[in-house]
Amino acid sequence: MERWFLLKQIPFNPDLAMLLVRIVAFTFLFLKHGWVDLSTFGALSHSFSDPIHIGPLPTLVLVTISDAVCAVLILFGLATRWAALYTILIHLAAVALVFHFNLIGPPAKADVVLQYTGFGLALYFMGAGKYSIDAMIHGSPQPQPAV
Repeated sequence: MERWFLLKQIPFNPDLAMLLVRIVAFTFLFLKHGWVDLSTFGALSHSFSDPIHIGPLPTLVLVTISDAVCAVLILFGLATRWAALYTILIHLAAVALVFHFNLIGPPAKADVVLQYTGFGLALYFMGAGKYSIDAMIHGSPQPQPAV
């Protein structure tokens, strides 16, 4: 009964978990935000939010790098930790400067941005896993023995 209740019949596979996080979360980030930024770049370049006062176009470029370029890098598991770090920083800046930490209320979009930040944090600390280009280039890290 305990085996069934704790789902012990499912093998422990953190590499598969990281692959699923990469595919599910960052596909949605790319399709819902990155692709929209790329496909409407010209129209957005004049009206994009400018919370750090560098102009709408440079801000749009910074966000597009995060939501399009870094999302694709993460999907393939290439430079995953660097791409995740960049995405984390951009999304934390958006939560603070654009959404003003508004997690509840009518225009509550910060919660979705924080979800992407959470997925980015998981990948930053765990890495892309063995099902990635990073692992093919550098080899899968060997598990460290518990001390």
